[in-house]
Amino acid sequence: MADDELTTFANTGEPIITSKWVMKETTRSVSSLNLNVETKDPLKFLDVIAGTKEDMLKFNIGHCTTTLASTFSQFIAMTVMLEGRSDFTSEECNEVSTLLSSGDAVSAEVPHALDRLALSIEESGMIEEFRKQKPEESLMWLKQNLPKIYDDVLLFLDQHGHRAIMEFDLATKPWSLVPEDLMRVLMNMRPTSKTQTYKSTEELIASLKTPKKANTKKVLRWLLPLCRRTVSHREGTKAQVILAVHKLRLAVRRLATMMYHSWIIPDVELVFYFRLHELKEYIITRDPGLLRKAVQRQQYYTKWCQLKFSEMNKGWPEPLRVDGPRVTSGDVKIFATSVCQGETVARACVVKDLSEIYQLRQGDILITHCTDIGWSPYFPLLSGIVTELGGLISHGAVIAREYGLPCVVGATHATDIFNTGDIVRLSGDQGFLERVKVDASS
Repeated sequence: MADDELTTFANTGEPIITSKWVMKETTRSVSSLNLNVETKDPLKFLDVIAGTKEDMLKFNIGHCTTTLASTFSQFIAMTVMLEGRSDFTSEECNEVSTLLSSGDAVSAEVPHALDRLALSIEESGMIEEFRKQKPEESLMWLKQNLPKIYDDVLLFLDQHGHRAIMEFDLATKPWSLVPEDLMRVLMNMRPTSKTQTYKSTEELIASLKTPKKANTKKVLRWLLPLCRRTVSHREGTKAQVILAVHKLRLAVRRLATMMYHSWIIPDVELVFYFRLHELKEYIITRDPGLLRKAVQRQQYYTKWCQLKFSEMNKGWPEPLRVDGPRVTSGDVKIFATSVCQGETVARACVVKDLSEIYQLRQGDILITHCTDIGWSPYFPLLSGIVTELGGLISHGAVIAREYGLPCVVGATHATDIFNTGDIVRLSGDQGFLERVKVDASS
């Protein structure tokens, strides 16, 4: 191996060595981030918010480091398993996914915690009465009628209340700001008492079919804990970055309230549609042109949220052209990357935007662009997951493995090809999704 190749390999491998320290350092730094400054001056408080730029950059670099460590360890494991072959089969992808599954993934904590809350309410015998309450009043109802569960809900909000759909967006309102959304989720959940079991390292290695050589399994016994640790570190730094974003979100909302009460802006939500330098200039000058610009962005925001972008971008990201797939009669089968084994035939629920989630029924196969932790309440309802975006350690893949749901990712144009109500077969074993007809008479 040439010197420059050795240097590249060493530089790439460095994050694996430092990922645990990076996760701990990121956790410590985010914990010490304090934006609760005593001032009623919007301009001074805006300077405090602007002063977090270097901190936020440091947190994101930390997450990039642990992501690189996770990716590199995954690459090593995949290379070892291939034993010199150049292509992966669906079965081999499934085995790599199994190796990467870990019971301590942060993403898995939220759906499990929600499931426990919903199960507690059901076991109380008061589930129907709880469902009759208005979401805005149901938290107080829990306090009066089920105080232990009320305390558990508060604990959940304290630990996970900053998580949400589109949680990196400052304008997003997570559960801690709108707890009635969490109450709606608990009212509609159908909990399960099934406990997910995890195989030991030896059991996992013994179950692998891909490795043909004895030495391969020996190497994998050493690699498996490393792969799982780096996935856990990646999940940990992501959670911390999201917590930092939430602290920034609360600060910006406090600034918006100051500006609103000072008659600077007509709507507190408008603050999210200024750029930072525009906001400072507007507070000083009250330039109506800047206010109009923010209002226009707010009006376009919903449309912008529907834009799709390539997974890989070079230079300025450009939205993908929405030409749609070319589908001919009978051509309704697509192949994708399998990340969790299993096969199921069920009704499809296509969700292009979370506002369409009301269509979801118990036992559906969810087909969507991608998922994040805000989708957690709906996973217990599913029999399978299909996403257009994602990889072996994306959020949907991690959760699918936690729930043992067949799952494929990278299913390009799936939300355009299939429709809600279609009966589809999802094969996590072979990595495909197809529309089928079920003959009830046979």
